[in-house]
Amino acid sequence: MHFPVIINGLDCLHSSVSSLAGEPEGRALKYAVLHLQFAAETLFKARLELHDAALVWVKPEKIDERLHRQGDFKSVGTKDALERLRETVKIANPIDPDDGALKALVDLRNRITCPLGEAIRWILQGRVRPHTGPAGTVWGTAPAYVDLAAARAPLEADADAAARARAAERARRSAAARAADKQARSAGGELLS
Repeated sequence: MHFPVIINGLDCLHSSVSSLAGEPEGRALKYAVLHLQFAAETLFKARLELHDAALVWVKPEKIDERLHRQGDFKSVGTKDALERLRETVKIANPIDPDDGALKALVDLRNRITCPLGEAIRWILQGRVRPHTGPAGTVWGTAPAYVDLAAARAPLEADADAAARARAAERARRSAAARAADKQARSAGGELLS
């Protein structure tokens, strides 16, 4: 499967914006943040790649075209991509790598995801519990995340219930408005007869 960088970035941007439609809560907000940050970083890398594919690599001097095409390399993060866009590519009006909103987005993404070092430490310490899903998919979860999920489940259930209640109330109001409109049109017709 191949997803070109710019298409991947735009797809994640679309996903992020779509997740924000209506009154998003919980999971929708989480994925909006994750996809927005990923979209921004991916699009910054796409712009670097237009100038020189080596600039996407953490160590540009080590670029290998075959590995690059396969996506099998360590790429720069958001801050480094922006610094290279400003200093090497010299794009007009670049985004400041230290922009407060961008840093807040990256920080929020980092709080949502588990740092890789922490995950590896849990695996090496045997603190990851294997789980098998209904389709036979096996994954590992650290006890801390199991505890967090258990604590979060009632909160998410309450949020989902509140969202369903708001949707039901909107539907009830809409039905009542349609019924009142129909009744008014019907009463108007009786007056004309």
